[in-house]
Amino acid sequence: MTQVTLTSLAARGQAVGKEDGRVVFVDGGAPGDVAELEYTRVRKNHAEARIGRLVTPSAQRVTAPCPVFGACGGCQWQHVSEEAQRAAKRSFVVESLKRIGGIESPAVEATLTPVPPYGYRNRVIHPIEWREGRPVAGFYRRSSHELVEAPVCAVARPEIAPVVAAALQGLTRATGAGGESVRHLSVRVGERTGETLLTFVTGEAAFLGAEPFAADLVANVPGLAGVVHNRQPDAGNTVFGAESRAVAGLDHVRERIRDLTFRVSATAFFQVSAPGAEALAGAVLEFLSGPKASRVLDLFCGGGLFSLVAARAGATTLGVDSAAAAIHDARVSAEWNQLPDASFRCGDGEGLAEEALASFRPDAVVVDPPRQGLARSLAERLASCAASRLAYVSCDPATLARDLKILLAGGWRPVKITPVDLFPQTFHVETIALLSR
Repeated sequence: MTQVTLTSLAARGQAVGKEDGRVVFVDGGAPGDVAELEYTRVRKNHAEARIGRLVTPSAQRVTAPCPVFGACGGCQWQHVSEEAQRAAKRSFVVESLKRIGGIESPAVEATLTPVPPYGYRNRVIHPIEWREGRPVAGFYRRSSHELVEAPVCAVARPEIAPVVAAALQGLTRATGAGGESVRHLSVRVGERTGETLLTFVTGEAAFLGAEPFAADLVANVPGLAGVVHNRQPDAGNTVFGAESRAVAGLDHVRERIRDLTFRVSATAFFQVSAPGAEALAGAVLEFLSGPKASRVLDLFCGGGLFSLVAARAGATTLGVDSAAAAIHDARVSAEWNQLPDASFRCGDGEGLAEEALASFRPDAVVVDPPRQGLARSLAERLASCAASRLAYVSCDPATLARDLKILLAGGWRPVKITPVDLFPQTFHVETIALLSR
């Protein structure tokens, strides 16, 4: 069997090597490994494989601490050193800007690492299955709906596992009263307040024992602020439905970021770690402060992180998002922090964003879109808008590069581009692109 040297990491998590001129993507590999491969798929120009025999382990290979790593689909890189992960994430940004963005020699900073390698996620969503009369929490195997039992997650905050364990015990006691109807358990943590929030998701079936289940948990789990029931009648891959209600206690936790208090509800978007949120907010605020921006438009604002940080610094801000729960959180947070110059609007994301550009007339814009990036029409509108500064917070280097190509053609120039590792042990990378005219 031919030995192959793996040379790098790919944007979807595999290691990369070459055999007979063909690129090979190898699950479970590390850069520097020498391995004999077992091929799982062969195409004309590339192939996919797994390691049959590791001949020489790489110096960048480490021991994964999680007992289900390799089976669970959540993490891809627990076997890869932190240094190699950071280097790979920077290379993903650089190569995307070159290949997709058409930037010949992009100036990209070293990867910023504001969160610890493990125990950083302040929110976990567990699919639930019933096996032999008991509920099982875990995560799906990669590219499947096969549940790998894992009630404790190595990258999750330590406050989460006790809540999950108590909830599983409660569901077992609720057998026959509808406990079997629960599809997912979600736990959210306010890292700086110590508060936790449990959300259970059901479909059409009734959970008649929901109230005693929730009341018992709030009474007996330290720090548990509330239990929320979310109803998702659809059978697709979207975890949460539109309908949520607090069954016991509160329907939110509080989080503290840069001396501000944020309301974070059960299903609304908020950054996955407090140190990560502070790093993003700090970078954006520094950019908006020199010189100081007076009117800041925050598109895809979620719970209002960038809006409220900028308003605290003296700007008049308008946050726009299509998620009603997130906008409600943002408005309450503005009231809590006594920031009357921070306002928020909820509606169709792209259309409302374009209208806000015209009516609000910002001198600075912040965008933090989902993985698919900006609609082309919005990117073109931003390319021609009158603002003098634009902060683009991206969770996908490919769509960032695509959008930057439009923005740079419209006269924007990059000031600073920084990869941020908010998700150690995975291939995901956040990027802050700061642009000016």
